[in-house]
Amino acid sequence: MLLLFLLVFERVIIYRALKKFKEAYKMQFSNKPFTLVFNIALLLRSFYKILKSKDVSLQITDSELNQRQSDIMMVYNATKQLLSAKNADVLNERIVRVFLNFTSANVGSIAVYNEEQDKYIVEYGENINIERISGLKFKPGEGLVGECARRKEIWFIEDISSEPKYKSFSLESPAEDTEALLVPLVNNDTVIGVISLESVSGFSTPIKHEKFILKSFANLAAMAIINFKLFNKLVKQEILERQIKLTKEIQKNIMQIDEFSLTGYETGYNMIPALQISGDFYVIRETANKKGTIFALGDVVGKGFSSALMMATAKISLEILADDIEKPEDIKGVLARLNDIMFSKIKDDEKFFTIIFAYLDNETGKLYYINSGHTYPIKYNMKNDEFELLKEKGMALGFLKDVTSFLNLSEVSLQEGDFMLFYSDGLLDVKNKEEVFLDERGLLDILFYIKKSKGAGEKTKELEREIKRYMKTEPTDDITYIFLERTNGTN
Repeated sequence: MLLLFLLVFERVIIYRALKKFKEAYKMQFSNKPFTLVFNIALLLRSFYKILKSKDVSLQITDSELNQRQSDIMMVYNATKQLLSAKNADVLNERIVRVFLNFTSANVGSIAVYNEEQDKYIVEYGENINIERISGLKFKPGEGLVGECARRKEIWFIEDISSEPKYKSFSLESPAEDTEALLVPLVNNDTVIGVISLESVSGFSTPIKHEKFILKSFANLAAMAIINFKLFNKLVKQEILERQIKLTKEIQKNIMQIDEFSLTGYETGYNMIPALQISGDFYVIRETANKKGTIFALGDVVGKGFSSALMMATAKISLEILADDIEKPEDIKGVLARLNDIMFSKIKDDEKFFTIIFAYLDNETGKLYYINSGHTYPIKYNMKNDEFELLKEKGMALGFLKDVTSFLNLSEVSLQEGDFMLFYSDGLLDVKNKEEVFLDERGLLDILFYIKKSKGAGEKTKELEREIKRYMKTEPTDDITYIFLERTNGTN
């Protein structure tokens, strides 16, 4: 009869628990797998199997049966409390209180493992001097917490004052014979945290010798902590993805180029965005006096939001400064002022940016340019049917306060059929299935193949097709390039 009662009671409790767990889990974690729910169900089932075992059933009394039922409901209620915690502080507080209520301890605290620091950090305590435990850390094997984590088992200490590894953090020094109970929170043989409990009056005999309920609470706490961290990780990942999407939209919008007529020339430009946020930017615009055309392609070193912000600042600043350009020599002064602006904005010593900045004289076909640490532009000479890497190179911007002496103005002449290619290093870093970089040699091979394509616009499309044919994985850096082709010799 007793076994039948236990069997029915088991089904009812597990059903109620699963129903409640699904509701709570669904509320917090949307449609994520019910991992924690089924682990808890298995935990309850294990508990009942012990109750139904032959040895226990033959010896159990009504009083013990009532105690078992009370323990089961305590596990059930504790589970609901842990699942409904809204933040880490509340979760830690509830875990400690579950253990305090069950053991009637006077003092309790929880230390949670921090993977980056490889230490157990005390995050919450009751009846403890909070100021003294703030930021307290234990390496595995260090102090009572670290020693418990090393042992991976419940540790009972009869007189905590005699324990050499003990240091009191309670409001008062422990009285003689104060007992301590340390419970490791273990999941898959990994100690997630440690519960520390102190009792002045001493723990009851069942607490010392019947450790199943303590282990049940410990398993629940470990799973709750892991689940909470996983949930936070997913939330942060979702927020990060939204920020990346928003940043990419901003990047796309500020790259818009106002259309203008450039008689005798054709331009083409493209950006193949990377999965990560990068810092490429470009500018193509007429000068205010209509005598020249400005071409700029920059690349902020690094990835992430700081690089994207730096890119936007450089792009917008350059657009404003370019209003003052009237002749080729002016681009040197513009770059010097752009460096001044960015040097004052850059707080990270590892942040800087490279840029190729060019001025096309619309009438003569001469192209004046300054290369500040950027990739070498490529010129195609149709008459000689040859490509040339223009290897003049200066210093990247943002390193030094004054870069005037490093800004060297160079020039080339574009005749009918000649074209220029400006590009970011993301183009050279494209890899094929053998993990071989495209590099300059591969880029020249592609350009030789597409050189007969009609106009800069068609060459832009052809280059993108060839790039995507070559690379077998998503690019890790933005791929940005600009074609400038002279279509006739007179204007």
